[in-house]
Amino acid sequence: AQMVTPPGSRHLTIEELDAILQTDATKEFDWSEENAIKAGLLWDGAVQFEWNKAADAELNGQRFPYILCHIGEGLSGYKRKLALAEALNLTENDTDIYYLRTLYNADDYLCVYGQLFASVAAGVTGEEFIVQPLVQTLKFLNNFVDNANQEVGKSNANEQEIYVPTLDVILCPNVAIEENVTADDLAFEVIDSLVQKTIASKLAAAISDTYYLTSEAYGNSTDGSEPSERAQLWNTLLNDYQKAGVCDEAYEMTTWTLTRAADLETGLT
Repeated sequence: AQMVTPPGSRHLTIEELDAILQTDATKEFDWSEENAIKAGLLWDGAVQFEWNKAADAELNGQRFPYILCHIGEGLSGYKRKLALAEALNLTENDTDIYYLRTLYNADDYLCVYGQLFASVAAGVTGEEFIVQPLVQTLKFLNNFVDNANQEVGKSNANEQEIYVPTLDVILCPNVAIEENVTADDLAFEVIDSLVQKTIASKLAAAISDTYYLTSEAYGNSTDGSEPSERAQLWNTLLNDYQKAGVCDEAYEMTTWTLTRAADLETGLT
């Protein structure tokens, strides 16, 4: 992986994540007060892993998702966002500023979501800024994995009945989609990307290399100790389901409902 220039601002600690963002990250990295040091080191490794992925993406002309925060007292949320925009060399008239979506806003804290080139994100400097590459776990709402496992359990327990699980997914937040795109169009694009067209073993290896807890980087960090419970879960899922044709029928039976966000700032329809 391409190594990114050392970032000029720190990233969120796992304790901060637990306080301000309702994600599954603390469970994914087994954070607790008793396990804080080990979980923190694991989290730091995952963040560096994503910085490297971001650098690779920039080589291919792609931006990477980030959480950007401004901390400290004495500023409104709007002024904090302007300070973030200035650090990114955006002006108030630059359309990109409207794609900094507010995630968390408190008296002394503002966090927004945006997509940036790695070099731009790494160039943000100052003690008042936090630049957090979007570790994939941050896409999971709190208790997502536990709830998904419960859904699977219900499905397995109702083999004689038709059981239809549901999943709410936000695709490409703050990215404009043409008005004439339908739910069927979107479903086709997603399913087409999921149905495998390459040799299964190669695809599984490629996927495992994009997720920290299944990657070689994580394996090297464990010093031969047993992988975490979540790492074992994800590796098992890859081994069981990343085989040609295993999920094709499920993908093709999936029905989709497309809900558009009318407000880029709030995501409200």
